[in-house]
Amino acid sequence: MFFNGKVLAQQKQFSAAIECLVNACELAPHIHQWQFSVLNLLLMTSQKNRALTVLDTLSGNSNLSAKECNQLGLFYSQLNKPELAVAQYKRAIQLDPSNNEHHYSLGDRFTSLW
Repeated sequence: MFFNGKVLAQQKQFSAAIECLVNACELAPHIHQWQFSVLNLLLMTSQKNRALTVLDTLSGNSNLSAKECNQLGLFYSQLNKPELAVAQYKRAIQLDPSNNEHHYSLGDRFTSLW
């Protein structure tokens, strides 16, 4: 189902692709990258409210990696939700304090606020 959704997205059949990917995510909610694929498509098609719902669900997951938390921060930044972005960047830093990318993301978010 996931791969069907990816093919549909490549064919620019975005509505069908999103629905297919959402169904795949419901069958395998532990595969976070699939949910990130849904987020990318939702943002690409300007479905910001729906993207926020997916983001909020994902951010409540305690099994995310530092890289995934950083990705959530980037998505929240794209949706102009700086407080939520900062929270995810800080979470990424707590999970992997030696990764400079997470520190950069946090610093970049702070500098863009001024």
